[in-house]
Amino acid sequence: MESPYERDLIAHGSDELLDAEKLAKHYGVSVSTIYQRRVYKPELLPPSIKLGRSVRWRVGDVVEFDRRHVVEGKPKEKAMKKGEAES
Repeated sequence: MESPYERDLIAHGSDELLDAEKLAKHYGVSVSTIYQRRVYKPELLPPSIKLGRSVRWRVGDVVEFDRRHVVEGKPKEKAMKKGEAES
């Protein structure tokens, strides 16, 4: 079953690209956290696409990543934001 935030993302189309600001809003973290995790903890983010100097994330990749990384009904990112260890 899709959650409301997945429906919002899917409504954009699976091939649409998200910038760091939209991805940060989706996960409830700052834009700087997105860029830091992309470099230092890439396993905490969906795969990214480098376009020149820009970085983007495919909506389909974000939805698939979220589906694979759910902890007790909430995305792992939200759980890790509260200081819980990744399993």
